[in-house]
This record gives sequence, structure tokens and C-alpha cells, in this order.
Amino acid sequence: MMDLVSFLPRPTCPRFPLFILAGLLPVVAGCQTTERVWVKPDTSQQDFQVDATQCESLSVPGMPLLQSRLIYSNCMREKGWQTEDRPKGSAPAA
Repeated sequence: MMDLVSFLPRPTCPRFPLFILAGLLPVVAGCQTTERVWVKPDTSQQDFQVDATQCESLSVPGMPLLQSRLIYSNCMREKGWQTEDRPKGSAPAA
């Protein structure tokens, strides 16, 4: 009687390196020295909070995260805000 397992195709790509890469991703992401912040000239932190709250309210519970972030970003840009990379831990722009 033949062994059926010997006829099954064997995986050709190694899985171990993918496991290592997946484990290193959070470490590499944590090494970023900049962060993206919203900026708008002549505004205060309170102005930012008002606009951010209004834009956050446009997303519907259960909406996919990517779609929700896109709606938020578009709303903030319509209100005149732009993103800027700043060194982590620096003072807020607004």
C-alpha cells in the first residue's frame, strides 16, 4: 500500500524567515524617530480638538479602519489642516 502523504506537494518557500520578519516588524516600527502630526497656521490646540472631534464623528461604528482613517484625513484637509513629520517628543505645532 502506498503512502498518500508522499504524493502531496511540499511547500517550496521557507516559513521560518517570514516568522522572524513578522516578529521584528513591531521592533523596527518602534524605532521611528519622527511622528506625523496635524498642523494649521494660526490655530490653537483647542481649534485642533474641535476639528478633530467633528471629523471623528463622521466615521460609523463597525466601519473598516482604513476607510475611517481616510474619511478623517479628508475631513481634516478640507478644514485646512496638513500633516507634517516632526521629531518624536517635540512640542505640538498648534
